[in-house]
Amino acid sequence: ASTIGETLKYEPGVSSSFFGAGASRPIIRGQSGNRVRVLVNGIGTIDAAAASPDHADAVQPAQAEIIEVLKGPAMLRFGSSGSGGVINVIDGRIPSEIPESTEASARVGFSSVDSGKEAAASIKQNLGNNLVLHLDGTWKESKDYRIPGFAESEIFHESEEDHDEDHDEDHDEDHDEDHDEERAGEMRDRLENSFTKTASLTGGLSYISDKGFIGISVHQLDSEYGIPGGHEHGHHEDEDHDEDHDEDHDEDHDEDHDEEEELVSIDLKQTRIDLNAVRELGGYFERVQLFAGYADYEHTELEGDEVGTVFANEGLEARLELVQTEENGRKGATGVHIRKSDFSAIGAEAFVPQTDTREIAIYTFQEQSYDNLHIRGAMRYENNRIVSEALNQKKSYGLFSVSAGSDYHFNSQNRLGLTAFRTERSPTSEELYSNGPHLATDTYDVGNTNLDKETALGVELAYRFKSDNYFLTANAFITDYQDYIYKDMITDQMIDGLDVYNMLSSDAVFKGGEIQGAYTFEDINNVSISIDGLLEYVRAKTT
Repeated sequence: ASTIGETLKYEPGVSSSFFGAGASRPIIRGQSGNRVRVLVNGIGTIDAAAASPDHADAVQPAQAEIIEVLKGPAMLRFGSSGSGGVINVIDGRIPSEIPESTEASARVGFSSVDSGKEAAASIKQNLGNNLVLHLDGTWKESKDYRIPGFAESEIFHESEEDHDEDHDEDHDEDHDEDHDEERAGEMRDRLENSFTKTASLTGGLSYISDKGFIGISVHQLDSEYGIPGGHEHGHHEDEDHDEDHDEDHDEDHDEDHDEEEELVSIDLKQTRIDLNAVRELGGYFERVQLFAGYADYEHTELEGDEVGTVFANEGLEARLELVQTEENGRKGATGVHIRKSDFSAIGAEAFVPQTDTREIAIYTFQEQSYDNLHIRGAMRYENNRIVSEALNQKKSYGLFSVSAGSDYHFNSQNRLGLTAFRTERSPTSEELYSNGPHLATDTYDVGNTNLDKETALGVELAYRFKSDNYFLTANAFITDYQDYIYKDMITDQMIDGLDVYNMLSSDAVFKGGEIQGAYTFEDINNVSISIDGLLEYVRAKTT
């Protein structure tokens, strides 16, 4: 699909935060935002997607060769914040092998619900002298998509009318006769402002030898999409405004409604440079490998044609890793991980101040195999520093995370696995320092500088069965959080017509599981037919 959330939503334990056709992030077992890390070739997307569900990930699933959903010890190679899991999109933009001949692929798609058109193409070419070139591009455009009936439910429509009644004493007697006429004027059968326009272009070049390779890529992404339901609100700041509203409501209602309903859209741009290098060593360490990425990201929230808020993130991330040579069933990797981010939101309605975030970490990941038993373990220590010069605030967190897992193969068809972990996550700049309106989500967000680090203690049991014709997967999990960070609405409190949401922390427990199965019938005249099913359950409760 065009977004990573929609692409993965039918995988076990994964659902989508669908916020219109342009923005959809993965939710893993009830966790989203900063608890699910999305990577491109092992490096973070370096965008603003985790800050809010209306912000799109700067990733193009159309070019993916493999998409990994990682849980358990392996995810500590990429960060301690991904207690929900890690999504790694591998797209081959930096070639690591010399192709025997020209490799090319193309894909075109059409969708009837939104008159959508999309195309993607890539090519990998051996230039000689150990040089390999990679080029790819994507393009998609869709209009507002079709829906059955009104976009606003009857309950939501009535709640808006009740809000208007608070400002108009004479509204009640005319309510019934005007109701049908008011609904007749609403847009129906199309979801207004659900359009998307996206284009990307990537070029990569690698030098490949017998001892390894080094490669670089440049990626440019441009995307524009609407936020359904997001609109500019009128400001109700004082009693005089309310009195004027009562007197002039009838004669000016239609005119004011038009002014208050400026549609919100997002214009997103990112330029990204990646570097990947591998050098074969021999001896105790098989190889050393470097993954690095730099990105200059910006997205503008538009209220109609007016610029509302501009989000920017200039970031750098790198992992330097030593991979051990496999010996007597044991292998592993040890590395250093650095992340740096300069994040800002500029504009009259910016809700997050400019912040600098720096993370330095060391980690090790180890595996041991004994015939039918496989054991894995990982440890990670990182130091996070978040600085806001505008607020004269500085926060520093030391985080230690550990994870261990094992799986036992009873035979070639049956496998039982057990995983346990303890991870720590520091609050983000949005959770600490937010203070302002966010019109795309219709909320007024208020951060909390007293937030402590979040600790997750979890265990998962997994069973796998696979034969030639069918498979069955069953997972059960429980995760106990200490100081779980979340947003909660403050009852009966509004600022500028927006509900106020405060950042709070509380102990919380998430538990549930997934069962997935599929059966493939024998091929009949070269036609293969299969049937599959998936059941997921998550229950979350704070104290």
